[in-house]
Amino acid sequence: MFTRAMLLNEAGDASSGGGVSEESQADSIDESSDEGSEIEAQQAAQEAAQQRKMLKKLKLKFNGREIEEDLPFEVPEEHAEWLVKQRQMAMLSQHKAQELSQFEHQVEAFLQDLKTNPKKALQNPAIGIDVKQLAAEILQEEIENAQKSPEQIEKERLEMRLKELEEERQREKEEMARQELERLTEREFERYDNLMSSALEASDLPKSPYVVKKMTEYMIEAVENGLDVEPKDVIPLIREEMMSDVQELLRQLPPEMIEKLLGNDIITALRKNRVSAAKKPPVPVKSAIKDVGQRSEKKQTEAKPKTMKEFFGF
Repeated sequence: MFTRAMLLNEAGDASSGGGVSEESQADSIDESSDEGSEIEAQQAAQEAAQQRKMLKKLKLKFNGREIEEDLPFEVPEEHAEWLVKQRQMAMLSQHKAQELSQFEHQVEAFLQDLKTNPKKALQNPAIGIDVKQLAAEILQEEIENAQKSPEQIEKERLEMRLKELEEERQREKEEMARQELERLTEREFERYDNLMSSALEASDLPKSPYVVKKMTEYMIEAVENGLDVEPKDVIPLIREEMMSDVQELLRQLPPEMIEKLLGNDIITALRKNRVSAAKKPPVPVKSAIKDVGQRSEKKQTEAKPKTMKEFFGF
């Protein structure tokens, strides 16, 4: 028979043994779950690689021919276009290098033949020289020189030298004129650049590429029409055209697009301007009527000035 103490000891041993078994089972479960996650990740990567189409060959076009080229490794299909361009550029560079090398060899061979066997070199159809006619001309020149006196030969030599000097002087004059024209052109470019910068700084227009381009176009048109105009004279035209372009653009856009285009900072500034304008005291009615009357009388007496468009005659 079992005593109470024996039963208690066995129960304690069973409980302690059960605790160790549960911990080992938990550890084994964690390890198996980690291994399962790794296996699932590997399987997912393998499936993604299988779904991702890989290429082992490239189809190229070069010199009007289609070429299929084997690759040393597989390439994802989405990179094929870039790889084709790079490969075709490399093939073109190699082809040009081969053509240049071949041309250099041909020139060296021609020069060598010209030194050792000039008749053979000049008879090459690619040169396009009639050797017999050339020989006849040389022989005729020698006969004519043999019939001339030493004084006549010296005179012709001096005349030829004088002609060479005149041609050299003419080339020097043309080069000096070209350099002077470049200098004057560069100076005018610098002057107009300074005038344009000063005109933009004194105006309310931004010095942006758009405004500079418009000013350049107006200045070119003025020069082509023979008008003596400075950059400051075309500022009103640019402002009018720019305002017209912006207004036309805003009329075509929906309100939400206009808000995105302007941005929160500009919209906030516009609201502040409206609030400050609303806070200004109103102009007295009598003074306003008097001012309007004076301005209308002044407009009637003064002659109507010409607009900038009328000035340009465009």
